[in-house]
Amino acid sequence: MRESIGKAADTVKLLITFVHRPEGIMIVCCPNLRLTRFQGSTLLLVLVVTLVAPIRLWGQFPIPRPQRPYPPMGPPGAAVPGPPPPNSFVPPAAEPPVDYRAAYQGEVHFEFSEQALKTLLARQDVNSSPVQEVVPGAVIDGLQTTQTRVDIDCQPSQEGAKFLFIVNGHVESTITARTAQAEVLQQGNSVFTATKPVLLDGEKILTQKAVIQVMPNQRVMNARTPQGRLPIFGRLADRIAYNAAVARTPQSNMIAGQRMLDKLQPQLDSEFDRQLSEADRSLQNDLWARLEDWNVAPQQKSAFSSADRLYWDYRLTEKMIPFNVAVPLPDLSQSVDPNIVPAPSTSQSDLEVHLHESLFATIAAKRSLAGRVISLNNLKAIVDRFLSAYTDEDVSSQQQFPVPIDFRFAETAPLVALFEEDHLSLQLRGTFQAGNLPGTEIQQIHLKISASFDDSHIVFRTVGVDVFEEDKEGNPEPPGLTQSAIASQLKAQLQPMHLPRTIPLPQEKFPGKAFRAAELNSGNGWLIASFVLADTAVPLQSPVPSNQPVTPIPNSLTPVPDNSVPPRTFEGSPENGPLFAPMP
Repeated sequence: MRESIGKAADTVKLLITFVHRPEGIMIVCCPNLRLTRFQGSTLLLVLVVTLVAPIRLWGQFPIPRPQRPYPPMGPPGAAVPGPPPPNSFVPPAAEPPVDYRAAYQGEVHFEFSEQALKTLLARQDVNSSPVQEVVPGAVIDGLQTTQTRVDIDCQPSQEGAKFLFIVNGHVESTITARTAQAEVLQQGNSVFTATKPVLLDGEKILTQKAVIQVMPNQRVMNARTPQGRLPIFGRLADRIAYNAAVARTPQSNMIAGQRMLDKLQPQLDSEFDRQLSEADRSLQNDLWARLEDWNVAPQQKSAFSSADRLYWDYRLTEKMIPFNVAVPLPDLSQSVDPNIVPAPSTSQSDLEVHLHESLFATIAAKRSLAGRVISLNNLKAIVDRFLSAYTDEDVSSQQQFPVPIDFRFAETAPLVALFEEDHLSLQLRGTFQAGNLPGTEIQQIHLKISASFDDSHIVFRTVGVDVFEEDKEGNPEPPGLTQSAIASQLKAQLQPMHLPRTIPLPQEKFPGKAFRAAELNSGNGWLIASFVLADTAVPLQSPVPSNQPVTPIPNSLTPVPDNSVPPRTFEGSPENGPLFAPMP
């Protein structure tokens, strides 16, 4: 009897052997084993004893009984302490609000909203691909589907504009791991989150390595061995392989998570770095290099960001210019007709551009406009080319000046812009020379320009043209016959200009998107243009409306009596002194 039991025990040991390795579980079976009836009965008895023995051992341990909750602390009958009163907890002080516009120092500002950045850069993607990998001791194949969503999150920063690319991913996979001993079928339902920091310093685009968090979730669905169904034992080998694979699920999740991290890290970094480097090269070559060639590159470039907005500040000179616009400025369309109701305010516009009036004088000085001679017909040809390229104007029917007239810009203050509260004022200083006639004294040309919106255009109209001759002290004198004739000729040539209200973005990168002008305000020396991000499904351009009569308004740039406040005039150049006289 003992000999039979010993043989049965040896048979069981030879029948199933477990070998644990990091790659998985190897099951070694003996399919060619043959048992007699007596040996089979003895083996069955041993198996029953093996299964019953643990049950007897479990019965020796007492079952823990639930304990009663601890009694409340304090003497019997005392009240149980309740929650603290509302005023006992003092929350931490809220972060004081930061006025980011107070940091502006230059003549040109840009503001870009986080919502517009999300609309342009956020995207969703679904990618399915086969899985074929070889790991030590196993071959893995199957199918994997990855769903990703890219979002944008602006970060408050005064040391450069910062935002994060946030990538949320969901990976579903069905794979089979095969070894010489078994096959295991697994389903994966894993998620990951990656953040890619981006820093804009006003000139370059800088990035950091992405930070990725992976939460793998692998589930064993089935397992089978080459032996399949065994006599007496059935699919015992398959069940043993399945239980062993389930027991090793934590290790499997760790291995799968590390493999997913190793694959995602270089893939995300390379893709984002490639696109951002292309944008940076385009910025350096197409913008900053051209501004350097034109000698109008900013001397100071800075950027900063809030929780929902990006800010850029550019200064072309050494002089710091504060942004002192504290109240909404009047709409320029009211300068045409005071009865026009201005468009609703878009304080949360997607894009804002701020231009200071000194920008024109600065560019004129950097481009050496002083003393330059230009023919009025050539100037008209340049304007016509601009109108043909960027507007819908028909310039073929416009006539040139009947007599060739040259205009020589003055050595000081050749071009000055004044951004008043209801209009734009452009002032040119120089001398005229018609044909072989002697040149005139220095003349001042004052152009008063207004702007209004229609459905598809921004319409700029020259509502006032005045020409004055300067005396020896540089003060404007009342216009004479020559000045009146020049003013009438200029006014006849300066027709309304219709600029497209919608600026489409590059369709290969941002299909169906465009910026649409929402407001154009002027005052306190600043011109503020507000844009919203719109779809280009609507026609971008429409036929140019017919010229409507302009409501006459008082001309504030004509000479004023001694008892009134004189207009602002130029008193120097950027190198020699202040640009304008103090405001009255």
